[in-house]
Amino acid sequence: RLAEVGLMERADDLTNTFSRGMRQRLGLARTLLHDPDLVLLDEPYTGLDHHAATVLRTVLETLRDGCRTVVLVTHNLTQGLELADRVAIQVRGRFAWEGGSTDVVARDFEVLYQETVDRVEGCR
Repeated sequence: RLAEVGLMERADDLTNTFSRGMRQRLGLARTLLHDPDLVLLDEPYTGLDHHAATVLRTVLETLRDGCRTVVLVTHNLTQGLELADRVAIQVRGRFAWEGGSTDVVARDFEVLYQETVDRVEGCR
């Protein structure tokens, strides 16, 4: 799995020499090591440089093989929508909207997101 996340050349290095992005990629490799049916990722792009983000996206696309469920939490609406089959908007720990990623286009999803958050926040 180290090769998948671009860390094979660092396999013998101590992890305390790794950058934050490298540690995140190592964490992803560890997560996938046992080939889980369910993968939970919370803001996996945080702290990644462009190269590492590209590697992560490639790995996430390979996980869309129909053999597992990937739950990806992100504040990057466009990126999340591109990677997802289903999307949800969570406000204050509760799901406020859920649907298929093909139900909305990225531009409209940002508006839907803001309207949903405003509606829920207004009900407080």
